[in-house]
Order: sequence, then C-alpha cells, then structure tokens
Amino acid sequence: ETIHRLVLLPTVFLPILQENRAFVKEAAAPPPGLFCRTIPSPLDAPPRLRYAGGIQLRKEYRFMKHLIFVCHGSICRSPMAEMIFRALARQAGREGEFDISSLAASREEEGNGLYPPARAKLREKGVPITPHTARQITRADYDRADLILAMDSRNLRSLRRILGGDPDGKIHLLTGYTGGGEIDDPWYTGDFGRTWTDLLAGCRRILEEHL
Repeated sequence: ETIHRLVLLPTVFLPILQENRAFVKEAAAPPPGLFCRTIPSPLDAPPRLRYAGGIQLRKEYRFMKHLIFVCHGSICRSPMAEMIFRALARQAGREGEFDISSLAASREEEGNGLYPPARAKLREKGVPITPHTARQITRADYDRADLILAMDSRNLRSLRRILGGDPDGKIHLLTGYTGGGEIDDPWYTGDFGRTWTDLLAGCRRILEEHL
C-alpha cells in the first residue's frame, strides 16, 4: 500500500519531517493531492514520529490515488464510470482518497459534454451528475495518474500510441478486474443499460482493490 504519513508539528520540527519525504508547517493547509484526518492518539502515528520533544502528534496525511477512466470520445462510458466510481466512494466514506477523472483516447468529441442518454441513465440510477467536458489524454495526465482504465482494446491501442507506450504499467482494461471482455460503446449499441451494469461491476471491483 503506497501510503506516506506526515504529521503536523510546530515549525521547529521541520527537519524531522523533511527526513520523512516531505513536510508541512503548523496550521498550513494540506499540500495538493493530500487529505487529512484526525488520529485518536499519538500511538496511531508511525514510531519514528510518535513523539517529538513531548509534543503530541495531531494529524496524519495520506496521498490520494489518481484514477483516470478513458473511452474513445469521453462523452459516454468514461464519464459514466467517473461519476459511478465517485458515488460508490462517497457511499463508502472514502471519496476524499481519490482524484477521479475521465478523458478521451481521441479528439473527436473535444469540448462536448456528457451524451444525453448517458446522463439519463445516471439520473435513472440516482448517480449525481458532475460537470464534464471531453478532452484527449496527454502525457502529463499519464504522469500524474496511478491507474488508467480503458474500456476496450481499441482504447488500449490508442492510449499506447498517444502516450508513447506504458512504461509504468498504469494502463489496464476496466473489465480486466471483472473477468475479462470489453465494455461496448453505447454510442453504437444504444444499450446504456448494459453499459451501466458493466461499469458498475468494474467500479465496484476497483474500489474494493483500493480500500
């Protein structure tokens, strides 16, 4: 589990924190990409930072996981997956642990929003709709991601071409977590019910993997 713990201490202890990969100042906001929660006692902190000059440790920080869902145009499958995953994480009380986005493997739909039938299916299922504008994935997106989840083999090929391969092993099929197959594009099939079922199963499995 790639969790890095940081403890909020008075400024005098910054050198101690620097030895632990990063540091924050007292009363400062958490650095970007982090969330914090109060720990019940100093005994819950790592042994190295349990006590410092008799000061009780008060906070811990953990890095968020960056997930990117990708489909061809990012107007149907990937934004649906993003919103489904966010809803599942919220229900589990873990939404703050994930940075979730959805991007495209092409430029065909850049600037467009969520496809109306996809929006209708999410509303039917009670999933909150969040603002979305399609854009193509970039190498910068790859670099910041922990996991990139494609919907079908065409997406995989496009991603590897656009990004110059997958040197860090971040790109996977979403259905690889649920027994294989692919998530068909409902733009062509018109079967948004099947898309919903497949995406829900994949998102549930990914959330289980990362909890």
